Amino acid sequence: MKKIKYKTREIIASPSQSLKEDPLSINSTLKKLITSEKIKKMAILDVGCGRGRLMFNIAPYAKKVVGIDLSKKEIDAAKKYKAANSINNVQFIHGDAEKVDYLSLTNELDMVMSNLCMSDIIIKRSYDALQKRRCLIFTAFHIDQWKETKKISPFSYDEDYMKKVLFDTGFEIEHITVEKEIVKFKNLKDALDFFQKNKKLMEKFKTDERWQNIMGYLQEGGRSFTYKSHFIIKARK
Repeated sequence: MKKIKYKTREIIASPSQSLKEDPLSINSTLKKLITSEKIKKMAILDVGCGRGRLMFNIAPYAKKVVGIDLSKKEIDAAKKYKAANSINNVQFIHGDAEKVDYLSLTNELDMVMSNLCMSDIIIKRSYDALQKRRCLIFTAFHIDQWKETKKISPFSYDEDYMKKVLFDTGFEIEHITVEKEIVKFKNLKDALDFFQKNKKLMEKFKTDERWQNIMGYLQEGGRSFTYKSHFIIKARK
């Protein structure tokens, strides 16, 4: 079975450090894996498409991209962006990706992709919908995401289980990496300044009980924070 490769980028935090991202940017490895297939003639399904970040990046290279998401608000925002930018080869569907037959969403399907929306059910439904030798290409949360908060996300995977789910479903893994971004702090003040600068993240931690855990970790001498830990995977049926 394919060996997992790890790529880690360390960021030295400063009081002004903000980790805000371009709302239309995507992981470069993910984009490369998708566009390395002959997608000019392909119809692609984006599972958990949100506002279409991945779709709008891939649409210029593909025949057609269909997105599905559970949030009507996100779908409506994606439709507005589509109209404003006259993008003609994308379609958005409001629905639950864990409950629908993917072949019912489009009359042709050559690839399934996803950016940080993955589950055992999505993997199985992707396999069932794809033809032989077609691909599922996605990012997913790795178990080390925010590990310093001592609260594992129910949407994250560890290495062994991710491989097992793909293998048991019938997929052949062609690419599997874990990419991490780790923020380093010189002292407790730098850590607190960092979270003050990234208030959305801090508020999220306060609402789901992670804040108390990470504060304890920092006060006990912890000087790093795993801001990102993502699988990037290409699997072929």
